[in-house]
Order: sequence, then C-alpha cells, then structure tokens
Amino acid sequence: MDSPEFSLALAKMLISAAWVDGEIQPAERDFLKDFVFSLPHLDESTWANLQTYFEEPVDDAERIYLLQELRRLLTRDTQLHLVTKSVRQVFMADGKVLPEEVKAARQITRILQGTEEDSDQEMSNVIKAHLARLRSNYSSSPFARVADESASRFPESVSTFFAEQGMVIDVSDEERDRICLIGCLLAVVGNADGSLDPSEKQVAKDFLLRRWKFPPEVASYVLQIMISDPARDLDLAIIVRRLYEATTDADRALLLKTLLAISAADGRILKEEIDECYRIARLLKIPAEDIEDALIHIPRHREVSHPDNIQ
Repeated sequence: MDSPEFSLALAKMLISAAWVDGEIQPAERDFLKDFVFSLPHLDESTWANLQTYFEEPVDDAERIYLLQELRRLLTRDTQLHLVTKSVRQVFMADGKVLPEEVKAARQITRILQGTEEDSDQEMSNVIKAHLARLRSNYSSSPFARVADESASRFPESVSTFFAEQGMVIDVSDEERDRICLIGCLLAVVGNADGSLDPSEKQVAKDFLLRRWKFPPEVASYVLQIMISDPARDLDLAIIVRRLYEATTDADRALLLKTLLAISAADGRILKEEIDECYRIARLLKIPAEDIEDALIHIPRHREVSHPDNIQ
C-alpha cells in the first residue's frame, strides 16, 4: 500500500464519520475541509476526488464499507505506524501539541485499528469536537467578526478588516485574496518566535519586490498584514487550504523560499526553523524536489541544517 492510497482512504473515512447524523452544517463543512486537507499525500486530483464526499451525505452501508476498506489496508506494522502519523498530523496541523488534540488523535487511531463496527458515532463525536475547536479559535479573530464568523468568507474578511484600517489596494478580488493569504501565512510563520526583527522585515520586503515582483504598494500591503497581531494569531489550518487553492505550484515554491530567507535573515538558520518551514511545505503539498531546491538556494554563508525527514 502506498501513502497516497492510504491518505485517500483515511480522508473518505473521516468525512463519512462527520456525516453520521446525516447533516453537516455549512460552517462545519468549511472547517472539515481545512481539517482533511492537512492529511499528507493529497494531491490536486485526489483532493478533487473528495469534493462529492463533502457535499453529499454518506449512508451507513458506504460508511461501513469505507471503514472495512481502510482496515484492510492496515495489515502491517509499518502501515499501523502510518495511520498514527497521519492522524496526528491532521489533528495537530497548526503545530501546537495540545492535550485535547493528542487525546483525539489517539481515539481516532484506536477506532481505526479496532474491529468493532459500532464506532461511527464515537468517531463522529471526536471529529466534530475538533471542528468546534477550530471554529471557536477562528471566532475569536477580528477577521471573523467582520464576516459574521463565517470562515467561507475568509480571506475576504481579511481585506475588509484592513480596509477599515485605511489599507486598500487596487487589484482584482481574486488577486486580493491571494495577496491576503500570503500575508497571513508570513504573519503566522514569521512571528512564530514572538516577533519580527528589522532584518526579517527587510528580507521579506526584498523578496516581495524582487522575487514576487509585487508593486511597492502591494508589497507594503503584504508587510502590514505580516506584522499585524490579528494575522499573527490565526490558526494555520484555516490558511493553508485556501492558500493552496489560490496559488500555483510556482507560487508555493517561492513562498517556501521566502519563509526560509526570512528565517535566515539574522545570518543563520537553525534546524528548528528548517523543520518548521518543511512542515509548512508539506501542508501546502510542495513536492520534495522543490523543498530541496529551496534549501539549496539559501545564501551559502547562512548556517543551514537540513531536516532529517526530506524524502
């Protein structure tokens, strides 16, 4: 069994579990997509294959079949390790190891590895509790209040929020969404250590102007999002799926190079920083060869430590 086959089977099972009571509220559906997107090895065609599962209820017979099919794939110890790793990744996509997320991941793993067929409701309860936490986290953001707490209007809510602060750029709606999402990701990752120093801001500005080729007013707009408290405090899970859908492969590869350059702005880049950029790259489905290319092109005088898990 290869990892993509397993990830697709696991994704279908997680979605079907959310349909146990026959209904998924529109607000829940947005967060369910964010949740499932965090699984590894979901490429563009696989993601497209899953869309009908998000939109239409999964009946009991199909749900039982999906669970049996997933358990059929879990026949060797290496595959049992894979389910543990994948479930942990999807529950802890934001990089925070919270007790409730660890417990949820363990519960789902136990159910998937078991033999009982009456575990649907338990799995559904665990997933919906996680979705409720994602929704609660987003609801506390100023962006959510702009959009009446609707995640479906993110990143439109980001541009609306900053427009109210007097920040406006003259671009298409589609391009504004893309720009806002780039700014939000840079904010979350760039501020991971608590702040952005002047050298990091300068590197970000240089990349936005020279590599992204943004006009000065757009580069300034992205920087303002990047240094803002509301963007810095966002849950990563709400950003990555929308950023993936709003960008090209080339955009995402350049975004990784931007993150690495900002991390190296102080003259060195630590293994912890490399590992975090690598984790973001995997969430954004950036191919391994593009990750290697990004690492190679960090300026050579930087202190670079490659992650052990590049494949």
